[in-house]
Amino acid sequence: NPAEQKKSSFTSKVSNTPVEITAYITKTEKWADKLFISGPVFANEEVEIVPEISGKITSLYINEGKEVSKGDLLVKINDTDYQIQLKKLKIQEELLIEKEIRMKKLLQMNGISKEEYENTLNQLNLIRSDIELTKAQIIKHEIKAPFSGIISFKSVSEGAYISPASKIASIVQVDPIKIDFSIPGKYANKLTIGQKIYFTIDG
Repeated sequence: NPAEQKKSSFTSKVSNTPVEITAYITKTEKWADKLFISGPVFANEEVEIVPEISGKITSLYINEGKEVSKGDLLVKINDTDYQIQLKKLKIQEELLIEKEIRMKKLLQMNGISKEEYENTLNQLNLIRSDIELTKAQIIKHEIKAPFSGIISFKSVSEGAYISPASKIASIVQVDPIKIDFSIPGKYANKLTIGQKIYFTIDG
């Protein structure tokens, strides 16, 4: 790159006539081959928060524009009926556990048949399956953040009745973000995985 230009003259030995010449003083510099491209910016992840079941919202832990972490409780739907059912099932489980212990001892003493013992054991296993099923239903009454991000404006309030068709809010993940842009094919051989890009946003 030309940095400085100087003009000088010298006397020709042949004609003794001054001749004007142009000389350049050069120096090395770093060459930056920059390519400027425009394109839209997207959130890394974005989902609408909707319930799996219908019910009344008993607690709402959504603060618009605030960050939440993955697994944070956002919405609690009324699950009173399932909680009562779970308590009943656990009482039945305790009774059947005690019965199974007694029946096992009687079986070892040949006081009952193996079939009678297995019948009690099957009842216990059935109750335990019902407990797991009820717990799964209770979990559906809690809506948690699927990933860390920012909550958008909420569409419902505490006390509202919602269904799977109801939109509660949206959660977006903006760290990291995605940038969509295209590069002309003639620059393809200059691209490498892990290469840094620099970007600015209007405003």
